[in-house]
Amino acid sequence: DRVRRLEEPAARFYASCVVSAFEYMHSRNVIYRDLKPENVVIASNGYIKVVDFGLSKVLSGWKTWTMCGTPAYLAPELATPTDAHKGYLGRPVDMWAFGGVVYEMLHGKLAFMSLETFALEAMVRCHSPSSPAAITPHAPQVFFNMCFFKLEVFQLVSVFNLCEFF
Repeated sequence: DRVRRLEEPAARFYASCVVSAFEYMHSRNVIYRDLKPENVVIASNGYIKVVDFGLSKVLSGWKTWTMCGTPAYLAPELATPTDAHKGYLGRPVDMWAFGGVVYEMLHGKLAFMSLETFALEAMVRCHSPSSPAAITPHAPQVFFNMCFFKLEVFQLVSVFNLCEFF
């Protein structure tokens, strides 16, 4: 039986597990680049596992120039093809996707959705996901103030201790 959206305590737990996985990867200069619900599975012990490292990359510096990932979870700098020559920071792109995944956990729908690629990219560039009233006021703070502004994972971990959602 498939669940469309998670209750906040479950979303908090799974979000914390994803952050823990990113904290580990990023500490070893690995960027994931394809976080989406299909790539997060629940193990028999109840914790999550991040799977499918096909688009992952070991960073040799702070930037990378390869555009990849699932369109609905792409960060704005990846949805702006004219900026491709500038490169982009890999870790914040992972955190943007994390924001999209946790948004989907709570709302049961994508933060940005369109059948047309150009329309989807425009929505992402404008940073305008909707925030349904069905969740507590603390949850939107997490996404709009942390995830969608792409804090580094170490910043996100420290904010977890201060944020009422977590």
